[in-house]
Amino acid sequence: MSGLLEKIGVNATAITSGKHKDIGSPTRPMDAEEEKIIKDIINEVFGEFKQTVLEGRKGKLDIEKFEGVLDGRMLSGRQAKEIGLVDSVGTKKDALRKAADLAGLKYEKGKEPTMCKIKVSPTESESLFGVDMLAQLFRMNSGDSGWKLKMQ
Repeated sequence: MSGLLEKIGVNATAITSGKHKDIGSPTRPMDAEEEKIIKDIINEVFGEFKQTVLEGRKGKLDIEKFEGVLDGRMLSGRQAKEIGLVDSVGTKKDALRKAADLAGLKYEKGKEPTMCKIKVSPTESESLFGVDMLAQLFRMNSGDSGWKLKMQ
């Protein structure tokens, strides 16, 4: 990413209060020490995830098949059921009915339970400093926001 930013004339300077405060910044390459820190965290979280699945699906999981899909691939619902990661496969309506049944909510048979939709948008600071920072920079430069990014 840092190479792309450099090509389009964006010069980013980070001023931090610690050696690793800007770890993972898209404006510069990651060094070996930072890469190890990130990999260690990923491996720790992955180990916790795996243990949680093993405990939560105990007696339902085909361990050999589960071990075979721990490479980050996506699975269809049928594949997940075959491995034992899910109990059943169905439609959105099936899921809503099951959730309503588990919650003890009453609804008319053959109809969907009443559902409340909630839309959550990222705050301005989350958008600017979060994962879509680059999109914000390009949007700022395109004139959509009233801001103009000065290229050097």
